[in-house]
Amino acid sequence: MAELTGRRIPVDLSRLELLANYLRRGPAAEKSYGESDLSWRGEPGSISRSEREFVAPSGSHKLWSRAVDTTYAAARLGLISMGEHSLCIARLITDLELGAYGLLGTEVLCRSAVETGARAWWLLDPSIDPRQRVIRSFIDEFYNACEMDNLNAKMSGTVRGQSREVATAVEDRCGILGLSFSLKRKNWTYTVEGQSRLGATDIVTKMIETTPYAADRDIVYSLLSGATHGAIHSLMRSYIRVGTTAEGEDDLFRIVDHRLVEASAGLTMACLLAVLRRAVLLNGWPRYRIDSLSGMTHSVLSDGPR
Repeated sequence: MAELTGRRIPVDLSRLELLANYLRRGPAAEKSYGESDLSWRGEPGSISRSEREFVAPSGSHKLWSRAVDTTYAAARLGLISMGEHSLCIARLITDLELGAYGLLGTEVLCRSAVETGARAWWLLDPSIDPRQRVIRSFIDEFYNACEMDNLNAKMSGTVRGQSREVATAVEDRCGILGLSFSLKRKNWTYTVEGQSRLGATDIVTKMIETTPYAADRDIVYSLLSGATHGAIHSLMRSYIRVGTTAEGEDDLFRIVDHRLVEASAGLTMACLLAVLRRAVLLNGWPRYRIDSLSGMTHSVLSDGPR
């Protein structure tokens, strides 16, 4: 490759602005629902409200109610995080400097949004009971606690196993509720009631199955995963081969084509709506807003390039 030429192919700026508009609508819908139910207690008769009354064989009603509250709060943070990622992508794809070096930024944001949202989507599964929901929450908490303890050990210069303050606190809360847990020290992972944390690929693929991208579930995340882990792959997708030099090397032109951001923008939109739909179902909120936004979003994505 002799050189990378900076010429750009004209893009459909109106298409990018339309995508940005819908990337903003998801967070706006989440905010609107949240403002009507600030604590996510749910409407009377809703699943989330009834789960606050759940009492397992061990542990008081107050402790279990608190654990359920914490679980819903964790899921809500994941949804809020997805909204922030969406707003960042909307800002990025309408920036005049988009593609100055490649389109890695949109794909990094998409991957982060989808992985974060998949955890919230998993916690908000409407087919499980409150005990199972709390178990899933603890599984994730243990994972995060191990990562925090590992960081603290590195910062203090101590052996990893000697710095377990965060994990121990989670163990205490888990034990008080009568839930069993075990730690595999070889890879520092926890299981709660025999259940372990789902891997990112599995949980994301399951969520994508509920979006308009279901038919491509086996390739869409792999594409983003490869692009994010290998920056060069993403950068090179922003160039096209236009010929060869006198020395027989590829002559590449840089492009900024709106088609290159369709996957990142569309997948982020669709996954945010998938998580929000579960929150609406569990909390018993009015469905007209999510149904209307989902319909319009799917229509917009269907009109785009494949």
